[in-house]
Amino acid sequence: MKNYQGKLQFEGYRIEKIVVERLEDSKEAEATIGFMFKIAPDNKKKIERANVLQGVQIESNGSCKYRIEIIIKGNFRIEDTLEEEKEMFLKANASAILFPYLRSLLSLITSQLECETIILPTMNFQLFFEDADNEEIFISEENFEEF
Repeated sequence: MKNYQGKLQFEGYRIEKIVVERLEDSKEAEATIGFMFKIAPDNKKKIERANVLQGVQIESNGSCKYRIEIIIKGNFRIEDTLEEEKEMFLKANASAILFPYLRSLLSLITSQLECETIILPTMNFQLFFEDADNEEIFISEENFEEF
C-alpha cells in the first residue's frame, strides 16, 4: 500500500446554497433524497487544485412538509501523484472529507423544523464512485474558483 499522507489537502469549504421551502400540499408519501457530486479541477490535464461540490435535496413526505436543498463547495490541493490517482483521490477521499459538513448542515436545519431531524448515513465513497463516469462527475475547469 502506498503512503498518500499529505498529498490531498483540505483547504476549507463554504456554503453555496441552502433552500428550505415549506410545502402546503404535501402528499402522504416516502421522502425522496437525491445527492449531487461534482468536481471542478483547476486544469483537467494536470490537476493541482479542485473544488468538490456536494449537495443533497430532500423532498417532503407526509410528516415533514418541506423541500430542502443544500450545496457546499470544498477547496482541495492535490500533489505528487499520477493524474489517474488524483481523480480517484478527489472522487473518494475529498468527497469523504467534505460529506460530514453536509450531514451536519442538514441535521442542524432539520432539527429546527417541526419534523424529525434528518441524519444522513455514512457513505463509502470508494464504492460509490467505483463505476461512476468521470464525464458526469468532472465539470469544466471554468467552474473552479480559488477561495
